[in-house]
Amino acid sequence: MPVHLYSAISLDAAVAGPQHELDWLADPSTIAEDLGYNRLLASVEVIVMGRNTWEFCASLETWPYPDHECILVSTSHPEGRRFDEVPWEKEVWVVGGARLIGAAMDAGHVTRMTLTVHPVVLGQGAIPFTTTTARTSWRLVEVLHVEGAGLAHLVYEACSGS
Repeated sequence: MPVHLYSAISLDAAVAGPQHELDWLADPSTIAEDLGYNRLLASVEVIVMGRNTWEFCASLETWPYPDHECILVSTSHPEGRRFDEVPWEKEVWVVGGARLIGAAMDAGHVTRMTLTVHPVVLGQGAIPFTTTTARTSWRLVEVLHVEGAGLAHLVYEACSGS
């Protein structure tokens, strides 16, 4: 089954700012194009996230993924599970954070990567690809320029044998 990485990133590849802030993300009301988010949610069985992402979601007025099994991967949170306890054989969305994304990529789990690049350089922050130790190759399968917001929406699939 595919394991998806679907994430917004800055031009310097951060998924969050240095204090885990997300205020740099484009206002969703400026994005008229379908970027596949609803299609992704309809297709995944399990949503996996790290502690900071989990705590951010928990701080919201309502849990953003009420219809999905959500797994927290963390050794420092009482509700956390170990990385090897994730049912990677299911259709999974790895939401974040940086270390979890790196570990999932190193383990060869991530097979599809959708990145929406925002026109901002954060200078510091959570950068998932710096935690990856395995070299992998990807094939670009879709590109979309999101006019009003200045975004580049890129979809990649893992090359076999990478």
